[in-house]
Amino acid sequence: MKKIKIIIVLIISTYFVAFNSYSSESSLSEAETVAQTYMTALFHGNLKLSFSLMDQEILQEQQNSIKNAYESSIKDGSSEIFVKQFNNINDLAELLKLPPNEFFVILSEKDRERARPEHLELMKKTIVKVTDSAFMEDNKAKVSLEIINPKPDGNPFMQKGGLILALKNGKWFVVGNAK
Repeated sequence: MKKIKIIIVLIISTYFVAFNSYSSESSLSEAETVAQTYMTALFHGNLKLSFSLMDQEILQEQQNSIKNAYESSIKDGSSEIFVKQFNNINDLAELLKLPPNEFFVILSEKDRERARPEHLELMKKTIVKVTDSAFMEDNKAKVSLEIINPKPDGNPFMQKGGLILALKNGKWFVVGNAK
């Protein structure tokens, strides 16, 4: 009888170890997919997708920081200089009322308008590969990436990069760049 109990305990323990191992690998794989999708969307110009994969609380904090700086610039009479930082967006006050992801999509689109069309076309050919990933503390993961940018001469330019992601409510979101 004792042997049967020991065998049952071993089987249950093995099951939990295997399940947790699979669950962790699956979750890390999901973080890698989000990181790769985010970075690819950013280079390819799909800004709505890219910003939807970012942590909205962080975007809100950044938007609030811009709003506070803008309001300060109005008070001290330097709002024209401040607005120049944002490609002379005349309706910055109205844009700041938008949800954070929409606000940053518009800012990024305005920024891309200044780029040369041939550079934007090259950016659409960028390839992003996951090279490594690891769990961190506080439901976070670091995903290392290799970014292959085509150059006008046809030779690729490779660079290394990385993102930090956070798991919130069962979904991974980009929270920042990895150092």
